[in-house]
Amino acid sequence: MVHGLNFHSVLQAYAAPLLALAVALACGGATRWGLPVGAAGAAALLVGWAALMPSSIRRALWPSATPAFLVLPALVAVLLGVARPMLGARLERWSPAGLAVFVGWWLAWTPAGHGEFWRVWLAVGLLAWLLSRSMAQQAVRGLAAALALWGGLVAVGAEPVWIGAALVAVAAAAGLLVAGPGAVLPPALLAGLAAAPVLGAGRLVRAGLNGIDCAALAACAAPLLAAGLLPRVGKRFGRFGPVVTALAGATLAVGLAWGAARLLRR
Repeated sequence: MVHGLNFHSVLQAYAAPLLALAVALACGGATRWGLPVGAAGAAALLVGWAALMPSSIRRALWPSATPAFLVLPALVAVLLGVARPMLGARLERWSPAGLAVFVGWWLAWTPAGHGEFWRVWLAVGLLAWLLSRSMAQQAVRGLAAALALWGGLVAVGAEPVWIGAALVAVAAAAGLLVAGPGAVLPPALLAGLAAAPVLGAGRLVRAGLNGIDCAALAACAAPLLAAGLLPRVGKRFGRFGPVVTALAGATLAVGLAWGAARLLRR
C-alpha cells in the first residue's frame, strides 16, 4: 500500500488488458518466425476477453449480452489465421470475409439480436467492411479504431465491462506494434467489438442515436481521420508518424463522439 493505492487491486482490475498486451508482444515477435499476423492479433484478443469472463467456458459458447460472446469469434479467428497460409490463394483471399460473416451471425444469434437478426448481421458485416477498407493501406490504424472505441465508451459513460473489453483491444493493438506495420487486429473482431456494446444496450440498427452509438461510430471514423492527418502530421515524426496519426485520429474521434453525445442528451 503506497499513498492509499492497493497495487494488487490495480493489477487485478487491469489483468485482462495486461494479458492481451503480453500475448500480443509474444505473438508479435513470433511473426518473424512465421506466425501469421492475423492469428497473433486474434490470440491476444482471445486471451484478454476470456480473462474478462473467467467463470466458465459454457458462458462463452452460449451467447449473452456480455463480452463473453466475443470469445468464440476470437477463437475462430485464431484458427482461421493459422490455417490461412495453408489455404489456396482464392480461399485465403476470402477468409477475412468469411470471418466477418461468422462474427455477424454470432452476434445476431445472441438474445439481444434475435429480434432483428438479419439487420444485426448486416450491420456487423458493414462495420467489418468499413474497418477493413480503412485499415487496408496502413494496419496501425487498427490501434486508432480500438483507442477511439475505448475512449468513446469512457466519455459517454458506458458500462465498465464494455470499457474493459475495448481496453483489451487497445492493449492487443499496441503490443502488435513490435511485429511491424503489417500486424493488424482482424477487422471483423473489431467490428464485433464496436457492435457489442450497442447490442448489449438493446439497440443496434434502430432509429435514433445515443452515446454508445456515437462511441461505435468513433471507432469507424478514427482510421479515416488518421488517414487524413497522415500527410501533414506523419512526416514530422518519421517512422513514428503512423502511430502518432493513429493517436491523433483516435483523439479527434473521441472528441467528436463526446460532443455528439452531449448534444443528444439535450
